[in-house]
Amino acid sequence: MPVTDFTVKKELYGTNLICLRLIGTVDAHTTKRLDRAVDEVMKGKVWNIILDLSTLNFISSSGLGIIVSLVPHVESRKGKLILAGTLAKIREVFDALGLSKMFTFAPDVMAARKLME
Repeated sequence: MPVTDFTVKKELYGTNLICLRLIGTVDAHTTKRLDRAVDEVMKGKVWNIILDLSTLNFISSSGLGIIVSLVPHVESRKGKLILAGTLAKIREVFDALGLSKMFTFAPDVMAARKLME
C-alpha cells in the first residue's frame, strides 16, 4: 500500500480565526487525517476559518466533501470560511463540480485575513 504525504498545520490568529494549511495530497489514504483536523476545529469555539490550499497537490472527492461539510457549520455560527492560495489545478476541480460559488477564494492567507476583518 503506497504511503501518501499529507499534513495539516494549524495556526491560530487571535481568539477568533484559525488557519488550516493543507500540505500534500488528500486521497483515500489521507482523508481521515483531514477529517480529524476539521472535526477538531468544529468542536472548538473558532468559527472564522481559512483553509490554506497553496501546498495542496491533489484532493479526492471525499476530501472535497469534508471541506463542503464545513460550510453549514460555519454559517450556522455566523463565521466565515475562506479558501486561500488555491492552486489552479485544485480550483479547476471546484469549478468543474460547481462548488466555487459556495466559497470565498483569496490569493493567499494575508488577503484572506484582510477579508475576515
